[in-house]
Amino acid sequence: MKGLPWWPAHVAASWVLVAAAWLMPAVVRAEATCRIAPACHEPRPHWRPHGKLSWNIDYSSALADGTLRAGDAQLHVVPLTVVERAAGANDGSTISDLKCHQHKRLVCYTNCGAWEEGHWNEDILGPARADLIGRPMQGYPKERWLDIRRLDVMRRLVRDKFQTAARLGCDALVCDNTEAWITGTDGDGGDAWRIYRDQGLEALKTLAATNAATRTGFEIGYDDQLAFNRMLAEEAHAQCLAIGLINDVFQIEHLAAAFDFALNEQCHHCGWCNLYRPFVEAGKPVLHLEFADNEGFCKAGSSPITSICRSMKRQGLSTFSTIKRQASSRLDGPDRAQRCR
Repeated sequence: MKGLPWWPAHVAASWVLVAAAWLMPAVVRAEATCRIAPACHEPRPHWRPHGKLSWNIDYSSALADGTLRAGDAQLHVVPLTVVERAAGANDGSTISDLKCHQHKRLVCYTNCGAWEEGHWNEDILGPARADLIGRPMQGYPKERWLDIRRLDVMRRLVRDKFQTAARLGCDALVCDNTEAWITGTDGDGGDAWRIYRDQGLEALKTLAATNAATRTGFEIGYDDQLAFNRMLAEEAHAQCLAIGLINDVFQIEHLAAAFDFALNEQCHHCGWCNLYRPFVEAGKPVLHLEFADNEGFCKAGSSPITSICRSMKRQGLSTFSTIKRQASSRLDGPDRAQRCR
């Protein structure tokens, strides 16, 4: 063609490809270089969060619907079931947008200590189902306690779930219902804290054992819970996932080393935030959640966010990131989080 230099065909083709790559939208180039699933590299095989983190928690379907507002929060706690829907509904574009373009961390919330429809691989569960599934959880009739003492079956179930979480792009997990040993003792007027403070851990274990057997249908003890929770941490790390400990405040001394961060509900209201000192001293984040409507947590009434923030500073809980929401049952709703700065 007149006016154009002659180039060998292979050189011309190379320039066409380069030009096409740079003319493509920036979004496509970013997706090509972004790794959705967590990468494993020794000697840091999983994400290790440190210090204070800005965060949000959203149990709605916003991620799957493409309406999740990331804002300035560094990490987002979203149910694993919603992440699964997001991956199936839009080829994972909302997940890649959150992680690759907005550079946020995705923390996937899941049920680890109780059966709930759609949360477990029923093919693995099937042969042990009759022995493994216990009584309905008080206040949550669609959930039933699992016999976590059966570490052989529970490990297979957990590994299958965690592999899915890693494949879908979760950076970390938070596992709920991992304090079966103390269910029936941990709330109800703050009995657990009073007994622990006034009589010590052994007295608390004795009372909790009876209550746990009555509530769950299984004789799940303190040591059973420790073994199960440590197994969760092992399996998460094996999938290159960080893992946070939800509540289970009276075992923190023995579990803080195994977990990468913590998620707490109502420790200010209940008076036991100082139990998180092992996480704080290790520089590990504590995602701290308080509620305006207490829904049975410890005692009546609620503190304003300003007094909660002052209390965290006064106690020197430097890795606490505190937010306040309306109620634990409304984490899938639009109420706006109040934050400690």
